[in-house]
Amino acid sequence: MTSGFARSALLTDCSRTFPAADRNTWHAFDGEFYFIEANGRPNRAYKYLPPVAEASRITSCQTSVGQWGDAENMNNDYDGGHMIGSQLGGYGGRINLVPQDLNFNRGNWAQIENKAADCGSLPNQRIFYYVRADYADTTSLVPATMNLTLENRETDEAVSFTIENVDAGGPDGANQRVQAVGFLEDQGCHQEYRWQRCLARRACCTTYSWAFNRQRR
Repeated sequence: MTSGFARSALLTDCSRTFPAADRNTWHAFDGEFYFIEANGRPNRAYKYLPPVAEASRITSCQTSVGQWGDAENMNNDYDGGHMIGSQLGGYGGRINLVPQDLNFNRGNWAQIENKAADCGSLPNQRIFYYVRADYADTTSLVPATMNLTLENRETDEAVSFTIENVDAGGPDGANQRVQAVGFLEDQGCHQEYRWQRCLARRACCTTYSWAFNRQRR
């Protein structure tokens, strides 16, 4: 569904925009692919799931990106939000970070990412996970909307929608989250995988164990 020229690069700078040489180009990072648009902003990202392996965050860059959003719209609070979530292996640098409404990022968007993290027991690269950040003009660093596409590459079943980058993802945010989570459940992405991975790491917390056991009753 997505085409472009992917090249290896190490874009580790946490800058507001990327230089001309890096624009209009797909960049490959350890199984993920990121596109920088003509004005130097992160614009598109995709990867194939599984594998699912959590990636390290770069908290200093996340903080900076969130603060750029706060400065641009002082009436709102922003996170440095991942296009490809860190729980899915998304890179922690600027090429994968955009100012994302705090409530939206930590709510409906995070629930979709967490459900996608349950896809680890599926056949390799079964799910195509694609995100596009669209901006209202040529200078804003804050995306107006986020488009999400999920596709089962075996059956060609897919779901795609555009979510507003505002509290809760806008008036349709909750319904879109339900749609995405339901689609992933139907493809076989179940919480048991996260629980098994947690046990393998021997890092399960009491709260998570209680929540998992409660759901199984």
